[in-house]
Amino acid sequence: MSRSALIRVEGLCHSFGKGSLRKQILFDITTEIPQGEIVIVTGPSGSGKTTLLTIVSALRTVQQGSVQVLGEELRNAKPAVLERVRRDIGFIFQQHNLLNALTAVQNVELGLRVSNRYKGAALRKRAQEFLEIVGLDDRLHYKPEKLSGGQRQRVAIARALASEPPMLMADEPTASLDKQSGREVVDRMKLMAKEHGTTILLVTHDNRILDIADRIVYLEDGRLSTFTDAVIDNSQQMMRVMHDVQEHAPAGEAGGDFDFQYLLVDISLQAQRLQALEGKVNEQAYRSILAGGLRDFTQRVSGILDAESSLLLVPDADGTSLLPFPDDQLPNDAPPRIPMDRGLSAACLHDRKTIRLADPAADSRYDAEIDGWLNPGGGPTISLPVFDGDQVPLAVMQLFKGRDDEPFGEEIENKLQRFIDTVSILL
Repeated sequence: MSRSALIRVEGLCHSFGKGSLRKQILFDITTEIPQGEIVIVTGPSGSGKTTLLTIVSALRTVQQGSVQVLGEELRNAKPAVLERVRRDIGFIFQQHNLLNALTAVQNVELGLRVSNRYKGAALRKRAQEFLEIVGLDDRLHYKPEKLSGGQRQRVAIARALASEPPMLMADEPTASLDKQSGREVVDRMKLMAKEHGTTILLVTHDNRILDIADRIVYLEDGRLSTFTDAVIDNSQQMMRVMHDVQEHAPAGEAGGDFDFQYLLVDISLQAQRLQALEGKVNEQAYRSILAGGLRDFTQRVSGILDAESSLLLVPDADGTSLLPFPDDQLPNDAPPRIPMDRGLSAACLHDRKTIRLADPAADSRYDAEIDGWLNPGGGPTISLPVFDGDQVPLAVMQLFKGRDDEPFGEEIENKLQRFIDTVSILL
């Protein structure tokens, strides 16, 4: 293992219970995390993710193997050593662990006092600043009993982030947060890692925040594997499930959700393969592979979601036009570039909001020339913006139906959003 690693785990095994009730939870875990790296641990419930996190956090005894954190060996370590390690770790756990007798700002102040990094008025100012970051500037003086579960989680997050510790351990930090609040929190974590070299170990089931990770590892049945291996395993498992469904379901009843779930797994697998190719093939070849994959995915999502056709549009380098990607998606008589200030696709990108219309031509944002080219049938349409991990618009995804078809419903919109969240990794 490299000397620069802030966390080194080798041959870690852990069990609960005694005698005949003894059950092993972790099996021969070996990994390392360098300074400033963000590592996400994902995997099914009950696989040992929280157990691993608490051991590395010096909150649980190391039974077998070696765990070194911040240069200290935790196995058989003295209480003073464990306490010293804990002081340099920020904790965000599923249980908020707030003191009920203290207000939100006092709970954050207490965390700052433990770190010994801030004193007096600077301490109160720092606590208020981070509560404002997590959207609780109007709840500074509320005690936990007057806060919702999500608000209590935000206080715990502010407490962990305020001291800007060299290491941060987070267990499902966005579980109680809405999409916007969760994104703000993980973006703050990413900024800490970048600007202050904070090492972050994060356990999550939230696929919306996987993009902040430098590395994703997968824990299942107590065994650690790379995310690429996990995606391949999941893809193979999905293929088996699909086969079983097609074999046993009545004619015409299989598919639908299974097809869609398989598509998402397939995209994840292809993304991992493309990442492995990056830097090993020239730009033209890489773009060709990417274009082929996106063409296939957009065509398949059209069929699964009962659309007549689909279109992916991306801004050009100057930000003045939208271009189809791949570039063979438009009808032959369509313009090669779509103006950034005209039509439904431009409005979707500008407003950063979904546009779902039963009769596009009746909408004030409809442009007869541009939208007539993109959707010559004039039927129901849906346009969704595609964002990167920093919430910068990357593209617009559009689906179209025939004139006499039923409009796109909320269920289709939700599925298309999940598709976009996955495919944005490729973009």
